[in-house]
Amino acid sequence: MPARLEIVTLGGLHMRLDGQIFSRLRTRKVAALVAYLVYSRKPQPREHLADLLWDNGSPEKLQTNLRVALHDVRRQLGPFFEIGRHDVSLKDQTGVWLDASDLLDQLESGRKDTAQLRAALARYEGEFLAGFFVREASQFDLWATNEREHIHQQVLDGHRKLAQHDLQHHAFEEGIRGVRRWLKLDPLAEDAYRYLMQMLAAQGQQAEALAQFDVLQEVLDDELGLEADRETADLVAQIAAGQWSPPPVETPRSAVLHNLPPDLTPFFGRRKELAALALLLSDRGVRLVTVCGPGGIGKTRLALSAARRQSELNMPPDGVLFVRLSGTARG
Repeated sequence: MPARLEIVTLGGLHMRLDGQIFSRLRTRKVAALVAYLVYSRKPQPREHLADLLWDNGSPEKLQTNLRVALHDVRRQLGPFFEIGRHDVSLKDQTGVWLDASDLLDQLESGRKDTAQLRAALARYEGEFLAGFFVREASQFDLWATNEREHIHQQVLDGHRKLAQHDLQHHAFEEGIRGVRRWLKLDPLAEDAYRYLMQMLAAQGQQAEALAQFDVLQEVLDDELGLEADRETADLVAQIAAGQWSPPPVETPRSAVLHNLPPDLTPFFGRRKELAALALLLSDRGVRLVTVCGPGGIGKTRLALSAARRQSELNMPPDGVLFVRLSGTARG
């Protein structure tokens, strides 16, 4: 039976080999190397790996350090990795599982499946590589920090989508539990407080809903020296006056409105770019988004993928229109 390597990165760094705790790698840098290779899911040049994990030393010294680390990887986890003269990669991804990568995949799938999104968010129990530090590896630390922020933001976006869904579909009890988990991750999320106040008010808990506003005001004042924005204040006034009522239950459209050309091949990667576009496209204050870059790098494919995802989420509700400008005369 083939071996299976499992890597837990949410809340720290731990490994299991065939279900048993695995801690035989010589140093934390070797463990960091393994985690990085599995998370990246693509071949990595030796030069890049050396620069990633060692701050100081000549190129020859860095390569020597890397060879020692890779020797340990080959000795302990050889069946999982292809260690070549120029780059290093996974041999077969089916025998390796990493929780953060799986979480991002599940969050992506959750765009179309609310139950899957809810289950994915419940699995987020700690930040990426929290408390895991590698000495004299500033590039690795920078990479880990960037990925930590990216994953955390994806989780927060997932909570926002779920709260919107629960409010629109009157799933108030589940929605309240979800928003409280959201606020534990981001206590300054003012829109989370608004969702919570609306769901509590929808269940007849006006006093508890208004109490959340007091909590928000205290948090904003203590942390930022700010007051709640006008939208929140207006909501509180409506709840206090008994004039707020939940929106009508939203029924799904029978058809997705768009004229986007079909995807002839799967679209992989670009998770950060797609997340950034989704954030911009969901902001009512943003009227125009331009994707820039040299010719041939996939701008149109990226834009179409972002547009298709917005259409699947019924955002905007009137549909998405694709207009081909190639061949259009200037002037």
